[in-house]
Amino acid sequence: HHAHHPIMSMQPVPGMQHGAQYAGMQHAGGVGVGIGAMGGVGMGPVGMDSSGGGMIHEQPMEPMGMAEMDGFDWEQEREDQKRILLPLRRPVNSLFMPDSLRDDFSHQNHLLMARLQPEDREFYRLPMTVDHERYHSLWPLPPSFDQTPNSHSNQFYKVTQTKDGLHYVLRRVAGNHSEKHAAKAIAPWIRIAQLANGTHPNIVPVRTVFESQDFDEGKCLCFVYDYYPAAEPIATHYQLIQPETDTKEGFPSRGVVPEHVLWSYYNQLVTALTTVHSQGLAAFNISPSRVLVKDNRLRINFCGVNEALQLVPKNQSRQKLQFEDLKCICRLLMAVACRRYVNSQQTEVKCFQVMQNSYSEDMCELLKFVLFTQHTEQQQGSDGKQKGLPTVWDLQGLSWHRLVDELQQTYTHIDYLQNQLAKEHQNGRLFSLIAKLGFINERPEHKNNPKWSETGDRYLVKLFRDFIFHTQDEAGRPTIDLGHVVNCLNKLDAASNEKTLLTGRNQDSMLIVSYKELNRCIKAAFRELKEAAEADPEQTTASQMHYQ
Repeated sequence: HHAHHPIMSMQPVPGMQHGAQYAGMQHAGGVGVGIGAMGGVGMGPVGMDSSGGGMIHEQPMEPMGMAEMDGFDWEQEREDQKRILLPLRRPVNSLFMPDSLRDDFSHQNHLLMARLQPEDREFYRLPMTVDHERYHSLWPLPPSFDQTPNSHSNQFYKVTQTKDGLHYVLRRVAGNHSEKHAAKAIAPWIRIAQLANGTHPNIVPVRTVFESQDFDEGKCLCFVYDYYPAAEPIATHYQLIQPETDTKEGFPSRGVVPEHVLWSYYNQLVTALTTVHSQGLAAFNISPSRVLVKDNRLRINFCGVNEALQLVPKNQSRQKLQFEDLKCICRLLMAVACRRYVNSQQTEVKCFQVMQNSYSEDMCELLKFVLFTQHTEQQQGSDGKQKGLPTVWDLQGLSWHRLVDELQQTYTHIDYLQNQLAKEHQNGRLFSLIAKLGFINERPEHKNNPKWSETGDRYLVKLFRDFIFHTQDEAGRPTIDLGHVVNCLNKLDAASNEKTLLTGRNQDSMLIVSYKELNRCIKAAFRELKEAAEADPEQTTASQMHYQ
């Protein structure tokens, strides 16, 4: 089966381990980017140039003839390659995202995949599906997801939508409520999400509301919001306590959160209110129990619930309700800085005194202007013009230079994420190669030919698989070198002219073949499988009978 390949067959070299040597003695160049899930394993070097910028391009060398092979010292050649190339190679860990970022993604994925099991107490109490099988796989969320006091019983669940397979938060409100009124109340919030191309960066979008009788407790009203795994309310994240229950320590003497974090929170909430107030709405939800935080990103949660449940204060103008949102922002900053709920004027005064000892004059002047300055809906300014209550645009004017700082930090974070993405963007490419190798190698039968994967082009693919994953060192120990795997796959994908030496498992054959030829073999074998998979069943049966 070697005759039709443009390669050289030769006898095995004594003392040579299976698949352990390269042929051609070329530099192991290649773009070292690989499978991110394995990136944390610092196993071996990757063949990169010293700058890490790409492949080391060299003229391919001609394969050695039989005369040159006789008596060649393969062990010394391998040691020479290690001595020359290892100092030029970069560590594997530098090619992948940091462990902290990978662990964060893994934790989020774990939360997304959480499912109740039959041994769980809630498994038989909760319905299998909700809203005519539109949502399924209910997973209870902790009550701390929203501790805002109200007269209604609320439960929270992570659910999966049947149509799109995405995960959402279902808020169930017990009692008899009007679905028609609730749908009308959340319509402006749905429009806000649509104006922001589906989701606002600082507002959790509401998707729908419906009545349900799927739960044992009877009729209820269900709100559906986007789910952000690992995001939690500020009250939970900072472990806020009630001032009246704090009898041991009292108020801290200084703020416990860096000021740049408070300014970031402030800017994000102001950004959200700019969108909300421009639509003629008020948020009502800016409290430590309803604002989610994750990695210093804030999102206002459960917008529209107060309006739907008719909990909005009556006989108050829109301007006054929007000004109350601004006060809520300042109280939230105080709560974070002092780790206390701010739900009374006395607590506001104490927190303000703490912040005066800890934070800049800009921060304190902002709090003083909003919370401790008398404002009326209609008042005459120093210029003689009639002015109303401060608006979110007035607050933007007071802190515009802080918005510039926030923008700079945002761009810096974007650059960081792009750098991490650049390390990982090749994963799909290399996974595709590994998947093709898996489809081809060790296939028990194809077209009634049990030896299909052991003949022709497929035999080379098998030897190459062994060369990548099944190498051994001189002592017969398995070689676990991620750098070697990544390097070979990159050369394979690039169809490099560089040649390598492949040996049979029993050392009964030795083949010198280029990565370009291996690339062609894999494509041809996979194309054959793909055509068979897409063929008409009747044609497939006829071809198998003809083969027999």
